[in-house]
Amino acid sequence: MPDSSTSRPLVTVGLTVHNEPIEVLYDAVKSVYAQTLEDWELVIARDGVTDEIQAALDKLADPRVRVIGDDQNLGVGVRHNQITADARGTFIAKLDGDDIMFPERLATQVAFLTDRPDNAVVGTGALIIDQFNEVRGERTAVRPHNKPADALSGVPVTHPTAMARTSWFEAHPYDEALIRSQDFGLWISSYNDTEFFNIDDPLLFYRITAPMKYNRFARRYKYARQAIRKLGNNVATTTELAKAWALTWVKQAGAAAGFATGKQDAFYNRTLVPLSEPELDQAQQILQVIARTEVPGWSQ
Repeated sequence: MPDSSTSRPLVTVGLTVHNEPIEVLYDAVKSVYAQTLEDWELVIARDGVTDEIQAALDKLADPRVRVIGDDQNLGVGVRHNQITADARGTFIAKLDGDDIMFPERLATQVAFLTDRPDNAVVGTGALIIDQFNEVRGERTAVRPHNKPADALSGVPVTHPTAMARTSWFEAHPYDEALIRSQDFGLWISSYNDTEFFNIDDPLLFYRITAPMKYNRFARRYKYARQAIRKLGNNVATTTELAKAWALTWVKQAGAAAGFATGKQDAFYNRTLVPLSEPELDQAQQILQVIARTEVPGWSQ
């Protein structure tokens, strides 16, 4: 294990935490300790956490783990920028407080980026899990965009699967005014000087907790429109901006219809690829291995 006091770690895992259930946070942190690549540090950015979460963070006993942030709910854009400022790693890997990394995620992405230019960002596919850690399907890796304006209609990388050099994040800060869709704004603002890649294999368990709420979708589209209005001139013509703006309203209307008819799960699940029984069994075995991983200072 590298000596964190004398060497620069290869990867900083940047994990943002708000008010996730404590069991979910345990899973996220355990997945860092389960990595096959051990040359990492973990920076946990608090964004107004519960007392229970704070108590758990206080118990962490590993010099490779640093807890930053405070009790205010300033938004994850602010916290991601704080992670960038605090990171000592050559690369930063994003991780949400309710998601779980596959054990080989860091090693796979570092190997991919090592021979890529400094402006490269790489994401991966993901398996969708629910609040009970049951695997619901696969969200395949995002397809490459054909033209810059495509950045307005969909993200080039699923954010919690993203890894890039720390220098890239330093050159491309998050827009802290975007309370939601911070990643959408980041990808738009950086699109013209960034090479986006995706590894097809799922390397993250992405959590979707039921019941889904319409307000979550509505807020996401609201801030997506704000990002388009504020940053879209970077990648699109006036006509393309208008089309992208209208598309967010169409998507929001579709979500509203799904929720109004009680078909909100079907509205989301339409984007998932079902897994075979052997694939499901393998995924659940990986989750079990992570659940048994020990974290210094925690008895969980």
